[in-house]
Amino acid sequence: MAPRNSDQVYAQALNRHPVDTPITGNTTVMLPGHLVPVPIGQLVNTLRSTAATAGRVAAPDPVLVAALAAHGLHHNPTALPDGKWRLLPSGARIIRPDQVFAQALNRLPAGTRITRNTTVTLPGHPVPVPIGQLVNKLRDTSANGGRVAAPDPALVTALAAHGLHHNPTTPPDGKWRLQPSGAKIIRPDQDYAQALNRLPVGTRITNDTTVMLPGHPVPVPIGQLVKRLRDIAAGGGRVAAPDPALVSALAAHGLHHNPTTLPDGKWRLQPAAAVPARPVPAGNTTTTTTLTGPTALTGPAPGRVLSIAELLNPPGQPPHLAENPPPPPSAPTTVTKTDKIAPWHLPTPTMPPAGTPTVPPAGIAAAARLSTATASAQPRAANREDRGYFPTPTRPRSASPSRTSPPHTTTPGTSAPPHR
Repeated sequence: MAPRNSDQVYAQALNRHPVDTPITGNTTVMLPGHLVPVPIGQLVNTLRSTAATAGRVAAPDPVLVAALAAHGLHHNPTALPDGKWRLLPSGARIIRPDQVFAQALNRLPAGTRITRNTTVTLPGHPVPVPIGQLVNKLRDTSANGGRVAAPDPALVTALAAHGLHHNPTTPPDGKWRLQPSGAKIIRPDQDYAQALNRLPVGTRITNDTTVMLPGHPVPVPIGQLVKRLRDIAAGGGRVAAPDPALVSALAAHGLHHNPTTLPDGKWRLQPAAAVPARPVPAGNTTTTTTLTGPTALTGPAPGRVLSIAELLNPPGQPPHLAENPPPPPSAPTTVTKTDKIAPWHLPTPTMPPAGTPTVPPAGIAAAARLSTATASAQPRAANREDRGYFPTPTRPRSASPSRTSPPHTTTPGTSAPPHR
């Protein structure tokens, strides 16, 4: 059976355990002179549990309380019906003053997105400060969200430095809450105009377009402004016209007032530029579009395939095909074909005159065959002379009869001459 440890033994074991090391149900620490490790994990679970057998009827020894606090384990101020002494359900749930949260927010770089898991470690604190949980609680509209009283001015200033402002809409419970989104800040029209003037003209403005201004913690969402001023829903438009500086900045980007007045009479921007479809020639499946209206940008529409005529005749330039036709080709050199052409002199083909159709006449094949037949009908000797062939001189033959001499004839009744 394990020996019963006193509070001083547990405190000594906790002090030997490294700070910031998580304590689980199986965490133990071996002390000099002890036969078995001290189960500090079981102690913490017993003091944190809300079961009937958990907790302490009386508070632990002050030495143990101090050792537990060094590891972020503090007394739970919420008293259960049994009135026992217990630890907080989680060691990270520590009651921190507003000054600590303000100090943590001031150490966080401005513009950093704060989520539920955002924490900041402060010197001298055993665990990081959960500023993400604080922001979610102050933004929550449920019964557990918000504050009954306004936070400390130091915390309000630290929240405002990150774009987190007080929500002017007061719910029925009257609690102090932050705006639903940290980016929803009430900006004057001059700020939007300044942001639009810093944006290069011709830049496509989408819902996510933002511009960072000097001295502003978060970018100015000009894309959301344009979308809201163009929206025809009940939440779109403005009851009154915007500031003239904003109207001029919008016009510089091709965003003009919509003359069509809806029943609510709000001030709105013109809808997106209409893009009518141009006729497509037969056999061409490519759709070409043209931007029209005051918000159209100069140049072809993105993704449109230009035709050959458009490539050769750009807008604003004199046409090349209609007014400046290309010069006609020069007259070709005609070569007369002779009867005798040396084989090393190739004849130059005869070019047809300008304007002659390129299709050969029907009788050209017959003429070619007739020319070939005429050439083949010439004497062989003439052809050999034409080709530069000269026969080799022959030596005189003997008096022997030639094979080509006429045959010897005999008279009937006479014998043939004797053979020599």
